[in-house]
Amino acid sequence: EIRLGFSIRCCSIPHAPGANTSIVAACGEGPSIRLCDMGSGTSTHTIDGHEANVNTIAWSPSEPFTLLSGSNDLTIRAWDIRNLRTCTCIFDQEL
Repeated sequence: EIRLGFSIRCCSIPHAPGANTSIVAACGEGPSIRLCDMGSGTSTHTIDGHEANVNTIAWSPSEPFTLLSGSNDLTIRAWDIRNLRTCTCIFDQEL
């Protein structure tokens, strides 16, 4: 059991070739995403960057370290979980 301090809205398990399937991404109410280690049962990282609730998350089917997130801030962001200081790409309604 992993306690995140919020109700989980969406959860995603990596499925790309070579992905570490013990790491799960979760989002709930709010703009943050949590990475959780299913082996230890702990939340390992918090990903911040969105300005509104994150509604959906999904791992790239071809890039094992890339997580995508969609938010009420009208952006989709790509994250490289090896370097979480900033997202790698932002897609917004201006495209």
